[in-house]
Amino acid sequence: MKKVIGVIVLMIAAVCSAQQAPDASAAQPALPPVVGNPAPAVTAGKTAVVDLKKVFDALRETQDAKKKLEGDVDKEKQKLKNMQDDIQNLMEDYRQSKALWAPAKVQEKEQALVRKQQELSKALKEAEVKLQGREQEMTSGILDKILLAVKQVYDEGGYACVYDRKALLFGGEDVTGKVVEKMEKK
Repeated sequence: MKKVIGVIVLMIAAVCSAQQAPDASAAQPALPPVVGNPAPAVTAGKTAVVDLKKVFDALRETQDAKKKLEGDVDKEKQKLKNMQDDIQNLMEDYRQSKALWAPAKVQEKEQALVRKQQELSKALKEAEVKLQGREQEMTSGILDKILLAVKQVYDEGGYACVYDRKALLFGGEDVTGKVVEKMEKK
């Protein structure tokens, strides 16, 4: 990690020294824009940033989706709790009556308990997968709409590029509010 940072610092220093000394820039090849040559960025146009998480969290559609998802979670929790209660009741009945039952009936009840526990485990896994799929379905639809709004802001603002706030450390015009406005109009 330190080695990578050192290389980056050296590259930036080379760019800075090349800009200060005109003779040195003629002798050295131009650095690609990715490294940090400022000339292409200046001529490329305006840069914008958008905080996608902030946009996502600010939307009414997101809040509605969260409420629906919470309702789904509550339904699944209740279903699983009912299954758990059934197992508890069977277990209690088993403990109380085990001494009175014939060995065949004890074995039958034990197998029934094992089946119920397996069903609960399977239902828990299925609920988890179902809820994750539902969440992904809801969020991907919202994100698609957000990206369309970002594209509209990009086109209307004449920006050369738009970055997510997390991807750009410095600079860029923050267009998060514009994107939220576009989303609220829809």
